[in-house]
Amino acid sequence: MGFLSNTVVTELDNGVRLCCFHRRGASVELQVHIATGSMHEKEYLGCGLSHFLEHMVFQGCAGFPGRSVADEVNTLGGEVNAYTSYDRTCYRMQLPKGSWRKGLEMLSAMVRFPEFPEERFAAEKEVILRECERGNDDISRRVHEKFLRTMFLKHPVRVPVIGFKEMISGVTREMMADYYAKRYTPERCVVVAAGDLSAAEFFESAGEFFSSWKRSFLAEELIPAEPLPVVTRESSLIYPDPLERLFWGVRIPGAGSARLPALELLFGVLGSGDGSVLTRELVLNKPLAVGLRSFCYSLGDIALAGVSAKAEPSEMKKLKSALAFELEKAADGKISASHLEREKGQQYADHLRELRDIVCIAGEIASGMFWNNTPDAGDKFLENLRKTGIEEVTQAAAEFLDQQHWVHIHQHNRQERLKKSVPEKSRILDCWKNKSGNTVIHAPDNQLPLCSFFMVLPGGAIFEPAGKSGITRLLAQVLPSGGGKYDENAFLRELDSAGAVVDVSAGANSVTFELSAPARKISRAMKLMCAMLAEPRFEQKVVEREKMRLHEAMISRQYDPVKAGSDRAMQLLYGDHPYAFARSGKTEDMAGITRDEVAGFFENCKSGKKIYGFGGDITAAEAEKFSLMLDAAMKSDAEGFTFPAMPEFSSTVRRDTVELEREQTVVLRMLPGLSSAASDDDSLEMTEILHQAENGLASTLFKTVREEHALSYSVGMSFSAGFHPGTLSFYAMTAAGAGKQVMTLLNDEIRRLGEEGLSETEFDAAKQCVIFDAEKNLDSPESLLRTAVLDAYYGRPPLDILDRPRRVAGISLSVFNERIKKYFTAPAGVEVTVIPQEKES
Repeated sequence: MGFLSNTVVTELDNGVRLCCFHRRGASVELQVHIATGSMHEKEYLGCGLSHFLEHMVFQGCAGFPGRSVADEVNTLGGEVNAYTSYDRTCYRMQLPKGSWRKGLEMLSAMVRFPEFPEERFAAEKEVILRECERGNDDISRRVHEKFLRTMFLKHPVRVPVIGFKEMISGVTREMMADYYAKRYTPERCVVVAAGDLSAAEFFESAGEFFSSWKRSFLAEELIPAEPLPVVTRESSLIYPDPLERLFWGVRIPGAGSARLPALELLFGVLGSGDGSVLTRELVLNKPLAVGLRSFCYSLGDIALAGVSAKAEPSEMKKLKSALAFELEKAADGKISASHLEREKGQQYADHLRELRDIVCIAGEIASGMFWNNTPDAGDKFLENLRKTGIEEVTQAAAEFLDQQHWVHIHQHNRQERLKKSVPEKSRILDCWKNKSGNTVIHAPDNQLPLCSFFMVLPGGAIFEPAGKSGITRLLAQVLPSGGGKYDENAFLRELDSAGAVVDVSAGANSVTFELSAPARKISRAMKLMCAMLAEPRFEQKVVEREKMRLHEAMISRQYDPVKAGSDRAMQLLYGDHPYAFARSGKTEDMAGITRDEVAGFFENCKSGKKIYGFGGDITAAEAEKFSLMLDAAMKSDAEGFTFPAMPEFSSTVRRDTVELEREQTVVLRMLPGLSSAASDDDSLEMTEILHQAENGLASTLFKTVREEHALSYSVGMSFSAGFHPGTLSFYAMTAAGAGKQVMTLLNDEIRRLGEEGLSETEFDAAKQCVIFDAEKNLDSPESLLRTAVLDAYYGRPPLDILDRPRRVAGISLSVFNERIKKYFTAPAGVEVTVIPQEKES
C-alpha cells in the first residue's frame, strides 16, 4: 500500500540516519534507536548493562541534571519512556507539536552525554533488582526465557535482557562507561520523527544536535553461530499456578529471507485468532486448551516461530498429543487456500490498525532501517505476503513443522490442582438521533481505509442479579461465538474473510462492543455483528466451555500479587455492593449460571438506551444506515435493569494481609472516589489531573518512594469511576519486609493531598499533560469515538470532548485543591498488603 514510503530519509556525515514521517495532528513522536542490546554485551553478558544503562540515562545528562528531563517533558505536557531489547535500545518522547525541538535536544543529550551519577547508582540498582523479582512472578516471561535457554546453547539471546540478579549487583559505573563508549556510536543510531512537522526543519535541528558526534568503535563483535537442534529438545519448569503451559517453537530464516512471508502466513493460519486452525480444533471444538496462540518474531539476527498454549493439568497430555497431530497434518499439506486468503486479509487489516498510532509508525520505520536500511520495509513485506501462494506455504509447512528441530517446553504445576466448583475540529465529531430516536456519534477520518464501530449497552457488575456475579463476562465471552445461520466455526471464518476484529468486553457498569474492519468489507462485517446481536447462538457447549475458562481465570487471579491485592481491597471497601466482586467475580456464582440466564440477561441489556459510534473511513449516511440495522437487531421486550442501593463506606480504615507464594510484596491503599454520572462540576477532569500528578517519573510519589527511599520498582495511583462512587488507589510493588514502610509513605502522600493539595509546579505540569492527552484524543477517531460514546452513556454531552482541552485549561489551582480535599481529608478506605508466603523449613 506504500504508506510508509512517504517517509523522508537522510544520513548525516557521521552515519546517524534521520527519518521523518509527516502526519497531521496535535503531537509529534520522537524516537532515538541505538543498535545495541543485551546480545551485544560480550564480556558483560548477564549483567544487564544495556537495560541498566537505559535506566541511568534518565538520571542526568549534559544540560539536564538529575531528573530534569522527566520534569521538563512533564511540564510540556508530553510523555517520555524507553525500552531495551535483545538487539536495540529505544528512547522516545511524544510532545505537543510545538515542542518537538526541545524534545529532540533532550533526547540527543540523553544518548550523547549521559552522566551516570555515582550517587544514583546504588538506588537504581535496587530498583532493577526489584524489577527482576517482578519478572520472576510473570509466568509467561519465565516460560519464554526457558524456551530461549533451551533453544540456544551459545547465542547471547539465551540470557534475559535484564540480566541475572547476582551479576547486576556487581555492575560498576566504570563498566557502564566502558560499554557506553563502545556501543553508543553514531553509526548505530537511527532518529525518527513522526507527526505534524516539516522534514526540512527536523533534519536541520537533528543536524545541530547530532552532527558533532564522532565516529568510533565501528567493528561489530561476531556472535557465535548456533546449530539447529538435531533432535527435539525438551525441557520443563515448575511454577505454581492452576494452569499448565506449553511453549513449542523452531528456528526459522531471519529478516530478509525470501521464505519469511510464507512462514509468517503459515503460523498465522495455524494459531492467529479465533478462526485459526489450531484454535478452532483445540480450544473451541474439543476443547483441550484454555488458550492458544501462534508466534513468529525476530530477535536481532534470528527468528523464531511456534505455538504456545495453556490448559488444565488433567488435559495437558491430551493437548500435547492433539497438537502434534494437527502440526503433522499441516506438514502433510492440509492447509487450504481459503485459510491462506483469510490470513492475508487479517494481516492486512492488522497492519492498517497499527498505522493509526504514530508510536507504532515510528517504531516500524526504525525497524525497517535496522533490517533493510529502508523505512518502508513493513509495507514491502506486506506486499510480499500478498504475492505468496499456497504452494510456498505448504512447502514451508513440510520443512519447518517437522518436530525434529523443535524445542518443547512444559510448565508443570507443583500444587494440587484446584478443582472447579485531520479535518477541522468542527467536523471531526458529529452527533444526531437516528430515525428510531437512538443516539449516533460519527468521527470520520479517511486517512486509512479502515472503519471502527463502538457501542455501549447497560450491563456489568452493577446490574448483575444476586448470585450471578460474572454473568456479564460470560455473556461477553459467548456472544462472539455465532449468530443466526452461523455456528461458531462459520462465524469466525466469516469474520476472518471480512478482515474484521470483534471484541465484546464486560465492565463494572456496562458491556461494550467494538468492531474494526477495512472499509471495503465494513458492510459485510456489520451484517455479521447484527446477526450476533439479533440471534445469538448461545450454544450449550460454548457456554460450558467459557464458564470453565472464566472459572480458571478467576482462580488464576488469586495467584497474581497485584490482582489478588486489588480484589481483596475492593471486597473490603464495597462490602455487599456489586462493585465488591466487579473485577474478581465469584467462582461459586459462575458455576451456577445457565444458558437461559445468560440469554435473559442479554435481553435486558438490549432493552436499555442504545448509543452507537462509527469512526474512520465511513460516511454519515453509512453510519445512519448501520444504526438502523442495529436497532432492528436489538429489539427487546425485557423490562431492563434497576440500580442497586448506593455503597456504604466504613468510617474507619479496614486492613488485611494476603499471603502468596510469590517473591514481591504489593501495597495498596484504596479510598472511595467519584462517579462518572453527569454533574455540574469538572470532577472527572480534576481526577485526571490528579492521576497525572501522581504517576510518572516526575511525580512526587515516585520521587519519594522510588528515588529517595529506593523501595519500589513500580509506584503510582489509579482511579475508577462508574454510576456509583469508584476508587482512588495508591499502590507500590516493593521488597519483602518493606510493606509497612511503603504503606506509611502512601499515607503520607494522602495526608499531603488532603492538607496541602498539589503544588503549583505539580498542578501546572499535570494540567498540561491532561490538555495534551485531550488534544491527542482528537487525532484518533477510535479514541474520540470511545470517549464520546461513554460520555453519552454516563449522561454527559458527547460533543463536550471537543471542548475538553479548553475546559481543563480553565481549572485553577485553588479550585482544584479545594475540590480534591473531600477525598483525602480524614480518609477511611482500606489498606491491603500482599506478602510472600513463608516457606516451610
